[in-house]
Amino acid sequence: MTGFGDILRGRRAGEKQPAARIGIVGGGFSGTLVLVNLVDLAAPGTLIELFESRGDTGPGTAYGTQETSHLLNVRAGRMGALASQPGDFCRWLQTDAGREHTVRLWPGHDIPAADYVPRALYAAYLKDLLAAALEKAARLGIEVLIARAMVLDASLRGNTVSVALREDGKTRRANFDALVLATGNFPPRHPAFVDKHTLRSPRYIGDVWHPPAGSVFPLGVGAISGAKTILILGTGLTAVDAILTLQAHGFKGKTITVSRHGRLPAAHAAKMPREWKWTVEPDQVQHAAWALLHWLKQEAKRAAAEGVDWRSILDTLRPVTQILWRKLGIDEKCKILRRHSLWSIHRHRMAPEVHAKIVALQRNDALEVVAARITSVRRRFGGLRVELRRRGTAKREIIRASLILNCTGPEYDVAAVDDWLLQNLLRKKLIVRSPIGAGISIGADGSAEGGGNGRIFAVGPLLVGELFECTAVPELREITRLVAERVAALATVI
Repeated sequence: MTGFGDILRGRRAGEKQPAARIGIVGGGFSGTLVLVNLVDLAAPGTLIELFESRGDTGPGTAYGTQETSHLLNVRAGRMGALASQPGDFCRWLQTDAGREHTVRLWPGHDIPAADYVPRALYAAYLKDLLAAALEKAARLGIEVLIARAMVLDASLRGNTVSVALREDGKTRRANFDALVLATGNFPPRHPAFVDKHTLRSPRYIGDVWHPPAGSVFPLGVGAISGAKTILILGTGLTAVDAILTLQAHGFKGKTITVSRHGRLPAAHAAKMPREWKWTVEPDQVQHAAWALLHWLKQEAKRAAAEGVDWRSILDTLRPVTQILWRKLGIDEKCKILRRHSLWSIHRHRMAPEVHAKIVALQRNDALEVVAARITSVRRRFGGLRVELRRRGTAKREIIRASLILNCTGPEYDVAAVDDWLLQNLLRKKLIVRSPIGAGISIGADGSAEGGGNGRIFAVGPLLVGELFECTAVPELREITRLVAERVAALATVI
């Protein structure tokens, strides 16, 4: 196969310029899939340049974990990365490469389509998918450049998007006919109750996926005394991953995870839920938050009366969720977002094996899940002093934590993220913040609203405000294919 060293090259002076130039910012799942699809769609002579400032291209943060206890929360049979081949991941698992990686990462497992597998195994699949796309691009005369670089700024010059980037300590510019923003999830916002001294403490980990160099988390947690407590902010899937990480690295003390509702994600059913036949069709429901919620509750009651698991309701809803969301007004969308945690608990579920581990930790008193409002976090005597009030009580409680992990979920408000490119695009009005405060606005053609002249596109979490469901593989493979089609079509008329 073509090596990455053969791909990472520059163009010599005097060489023929490409027929079309497409830039991709971000090399995680979304950016990689846009690239893979563009190789299928772009004309010979096209240049595709992808910029990734962190680590390897392909897995991104979501699948970059090497913890084998971190499992996919979608069954393997539905995790194919290509819109035309949803079973492609299972096909890959049966190849020589797939079997080799399975033996290395998950020995002793024969993986059927209904299993939940380690995310590290899925990362190997994505890397192989990318390598195959690079080989195909070379055969078709499509030039692909992958740069470990940070894109800092972009400007529109006529129909050209000119970007400024930093690579190997130097700044350069690159010009494109279209730019795709695949920036992925941003770290969680620091809670207001965490004071500035704590934010600078090595005992506070603001981003568990990218802890600071030398941090005790995750590799050094086994050395923390078993009499100590580690506090996790949040009770979603990231918190579950953090709990499993602490166990994998030998933490023997107690873990307390806190959110206002105090509820962990639900577990997937052991058996595949069957598709539900709606008693009232989705397009007959009034376009209002209360009406949708009432409808779902009524459907769940009817399902329960027939002995059908409630998960069937949400799984059957999945293909039409984006359609229903886009029909809602801004105020109705905001109402749903205010209750987003309730949706996430039921929609984004744990693998059964993960759920069993979490339950066992709770039974052994190694894990406590608390519904509470934290009022302050301060550094005290070599640790962190956390003050909270449990739900339903007025009594103040103090917890002494040796370490705090912020797992409150990604930041979706582009106006609040620490990203030079997005801030500069907002300042220049080349993109527009979504009116509901999550992601950016897009037009009917899928391009970013603003002054980008239809040349800037987005995939992944940047579309949360527009599509609601846009961060899981079954949705992302459709979105990345659609964006690649639009970008390729745009390039053909340049």
